[in-house]
Amino acid sequence: VNAFSPFLTKTANPLSEGRKHLFPKKQLQRTWQFGILGTTNEKGRAAVKPIFRVCLPLLLCLLLLTACAAQPIQSTTTTQEKATTTVTTQSKSTSTQPTEVTVTTTEPTTTTVTTATTLPTAATTTAGTTKTTKTTMTTRTTQKTTAPTVSEPEKPEEQDTIYVLSLGNSYAMDAHAYLSRLAEHEGKRIFTINLYHSGCSLSKHYDFWINGEAAYNYEVNGKIDWNSHVSLMDVLPTQKWDIITLQESSYASCGSDAWDRTIVQAFLRLFAQEQPQARVMIHQTWAYADGYADHDQKTGGSMASMWQRIEQNTAQAARDTGLPIIPCGHAMFHAQEKLNGGGYSFSSIQRDGSHAEEAWGRYMLALIWYSVITGEKPSNTFDGFNSWFIEDDATRKMIYDCAMDAMRSCYPNW
Repeated sequence: VNAFSPFLTKTANPLSEGRKHLFPKKQLQRTWQFGILGTTNEKGRAAVKPIFRVCLPLLLCLLLLTACAAQPIQSTTTTQEKATTTVTTQSKSTSTQPTEVTVTTTEPTTTTVTTATTLPTAATTTAGTTKTTKTTMTTRTTQKTTAPTVSEPEKPEEQDTIYVLSLGNSYAMDAHAYLSRLAEHEGKRIFTINLYHSGCSLSKHYDFWINGEAAYNYEVNGKIDWNSHVSLMDVLPTQKWDIITLQESSYASCGSDAWDRTIVQAFLRLFAQEQPQARVMIHQTWAYADGYADHDQKTGGSMASMWQRIEQNTAQAARDTGLPIIPCGHAMFHAQEKLNGGGYSFSSIQRDGSHAEEAWGRYMLALIWYSVITGEKPSNTFDGFNSWFIEDDATRKMIYDCAMDAMRSCYPNW
């Protein structure tokens, strides 16, 4: 209190400093009389009120005690952050095997995380590869690592799950939209990954692989992560794939250079080396609708002529390689033929002249993929569509029949 007295005197009584023009004496005294800390004594000088002569020392002591009590907590937190710990966790979403994570820090706010994993869907790592990343932590909250570039979805743990990897584009996106949910509806589990690149042809897939380009968005069970950017070799070694599919773009499928044999054989050698247990299949794409803007001399100018060229080139690729076909193009073409006759709840199997209609069109593709992958005929009761649709028995039967007819076009005993 005594230490503050000179300050209070000088501040409260500037008259003693020769600054009478700033504060009239009576006004200054009145201010101190009704102030919080100050008052005037019998001589008219500024003074600290008696109650604060006791309270101020107690307040200062309380602040000192609080500061002293807080010091050990900060020290403990720092010590914990500098420690090296090894934690074994069960990865629920990406693996049935334990994942060992070692966390080492040298500064209170920076941690270095080293992971050694074999995650089936972790597209930012490869099997047997160790990566080190840095992330900034907050010292008074639970430590969290930066979200991975690629989302890590829940993967079924059952041993009978079928794992499917597609080198695709938006047509593979159409095919994958309902596939995993249809399988669940049928009492099976199919886990799908589509490496999506818009309009991607087989030759472009090859270039991305050779150059190691992270050119793909990562689609899991029909849900795509538009912020992800992965390469083929980020994903291929992370899981034992049961099915791997290749495809041409529909436009490239019409040309004489479709399904380049050198490129196909290069992919087959890669898959034989990395995934010898996998069955490689050809995803047969489909023709543009009549009147679509991208029709030209290469496509033949119509849906029928384009489909004929796609069918011929895909069949030749299957003969050259011995690979089975997923006959989506056949179903799409013949479904549109039936729709042209009228009598159904919608009129076009394609929503924009190119891509499959979002309800019945995608459902038909899922029926075909499910049939080829499992070797079993699905029921015709699934209705878990993402988009609005009209339930109609005639439409449902037509869609199912077109899918089964497409199967018989490639597999006569189906």
